[in-house]
Parts: sequence; structure tokens; C-alpha cells
Amino acid sequence: MDPSSWNRLDPPLPEEDPPDPLRPRVGRTLKRAVGLVYDSLGATLLVSFVTFLGSLGALILLTPVARAVPVGRDPVLLLLVTPVLALAAGVLLEVADSLLRREDLALRAVLRSAGSRWWELFRLELANVAVGSLVVANVLFYATRPSPGLKLLSVPFLYLLAFLVTTWVYQAGLVWRQRVGPVLALKRALLLALDNPGYTAALCLAMAAITAGCVLAVIPLALVWPGLAAVVALVAVDDLLAKYDALDAEGKSEARGPCRKATSPREEG
Repeated sequence: MDPSSWNRLDPPLPEEDPPDPLRPRVGRTLKRAVGLVYDSLGATLLVSFVTFLGSLGALILLTPVARAVPVGRDPVLLLLVTPVLALAAGVLLEVADSLLRREDLALRAVLRSAGSRWWELFRLELANVAVGSLVVANVLFYATRPSPGLKLLSVPFLYLLAFLVTTWVYQAGLVWRQRVGPVLALKRALLLALDNPGYTAALCLAMAAITAGCVLAVIPLALVWPGLAAVVALVAVDDLLAKYDALDAEGKSEARGPCRKATSPREEG
């Protein structure tokens, strides 16, 4: 070996790319959401409990009405409860948005904002009921056929149902942030899930684990889960829209490309 080469510096190793600050990460999303809920824990617990109690009360009151229908009692009950659920979702999303903006909560402002978005959220829930019922009907139809070949046809619909469920975490947030109708909200939620499969899957698994823990503990299901779910939904949508350069400096949606903001009533679906 040539002694003159002993003091020769080794070639520098290639530098690793620094982490992209705009790349969404589930851990960062959940940490931010939990932090916001913790900072306003009293308001979150109160709003979660009131919306949960109101939704449960509507379900109890409307159950006898649905039972009076000779056929299709469960779908009728779901349709009757949907308007109440849409209003509860609007209240929760407005509270979550206020937490993100670090603004004080005002009951009148919360109700006014929730009422102004009620129609879009109501139509979104109706669209989910319609699409979900159609997919579930196909799953049950093919799964109950005697032929093994027909039974296998239920598998694609089962996967489609699972995929649709994963988009729920984005749909209401897109309606709230971008003021779009249910058709565009569903379309853009599907696009976000397809373009971010790892993030979407990890987020859904994390929310499923949190939901299971709240159900097992019973009390957090009413006090924590509704508010936390709303905050996670908005933070997740904000993180993804930031990835596509779709938020301005104030955090408002200015989506471009597949997530651009609707510019005409016809576009709103």
C-alpha cells in the first residue's frame, strides 16, 4: 500500500435527504390532535358529551317510529337519525376548527356555523348511506349464493366496502375545509386515500384502536371520542392539503389539482 495514501481523505458519503416537513405522518397528526384536545379539555368533554347525548336521545326517540314501518326498519331509522347526526357533526367540526385557530368558543357562533354547513353534511351522510347500502347488498347477495364462483364475487365488493370506510376520515373534513358537495367530497377523499395509502391505512388503524379503547372503557366513548375524532379529521385533511400546497398561510383551503376548491355551483356536486 502506498504510504502517501494513508492521509488521503475517504470520499464523502452521500447525504440522506432531509425529512420533508410537508409529508404527512400519522404520529405527527395524532400528536397535534391530542395536544389540541388536551389544551381545551373542558370544552372538548362538554361538546362531546352534549352531541353524544343528543344523538343517542334522537336514536331512542325515533326507534318506535321506525318500528312502526312494516319493512326496512333499520334503513328507515338510519334515515331519520341522519339529520341529527349531520348537525352534531357540524357542531363538532366547528369546535375542532376553533381549536385549530386558537379561538374562544362562542355558542351562537358554533351553532350558526354548524347550521350553515348542515345541508352539505346531511347530503354527505345520505350519499354514504346510499353507496354503502349498495355495496353491502352486493356483498350479501353474492356471499349467500350456493355456487362457490358466485361467492367469490363478494370478495371484490368486500374490499371496496373496506376502502370506502377508510375514506370516512377525510370526507367531512373536505366538506368543512373546501365547502364542496358530497360528490366532490367523496371523489377527493378517494383520491387522497389512493395517493396516500400508507398514511390512510395507519390513520384508520390508529382511530380503530382508539375507538375500541373508548368502547371498552364506556365513559370515554361519550366524553372524548366525538371531539377527538373531529379534531383528527380536520388535522388529517389539513396535513394532506398542505402536502399538495392547498392551504394558504392562514390554513384556509385553496386546493389545486384534484383537490382544488370548487369554483361554481355545478362543481359542488
